[in-house]
Amino acid sequence: MAIPAHISFEEFKKTLEDVFGQPLNEKASLAAADFWRHMSRIRNGIRTRETSILVDMLSLSRQFPEYKRYHAWKGLAIVLIPVTLVAFFFHWQFGVVAVLVSFGACTYGNSIKQSDASQFASELVNGITQSDSIVPIAKICAHYIAGTIALVSHRINVHWPLYPSCVLDGTKRFVKTA
Repeated sequence: MAIPAHISFEEFKKTLEDVFGQPLNEKASLAAADFWRHMSRIRNGIRTRETSILVDMLSLSRQFPEYKRYHAWKGLAIVLIPVTLVAFFFHWQFGVVAVLVSFGACTYGNSIKQSDASQFASELVNGITQSDSIVPIAKICAHYIAGTIALVSHRINVHWPLYPSCVLDGTKRFVKTA
């Protein structure tokens, strides 16, 4: 499956604006143009797993509340730390239990975080491997520009504000405005 050659930059930009829900600023437009010029190579790299998607869970959870589940468990672990310290002074057995509960909450929170990141990345990858539509690749570009994901190859880890095509050649070029 290949991206239709007849997709103009204006159509791609309009799709991105629909995904974002607002017009692109100058920096985002420059990155979008770079992504559009190299869209087929980026898409093929993702399809062949030469390029992978790395999810920034903090950024993702800020933008999408359904990905905040891990915060509660990590917060519980943090709250239990002072409780654990106090408990050791008064009743060491309760302190041991509090340490175990804190460790379990932290571990479970990390598990949820990893699971959500993996699921999100899989949904993006599946979107471009199962469709010739421009929308799935525009979603990857939008999440890249929003800082939700990074593009990773064996050469480099590329994240905003680097040009997305840097993942293809291993250079570091920053998106700059006049």
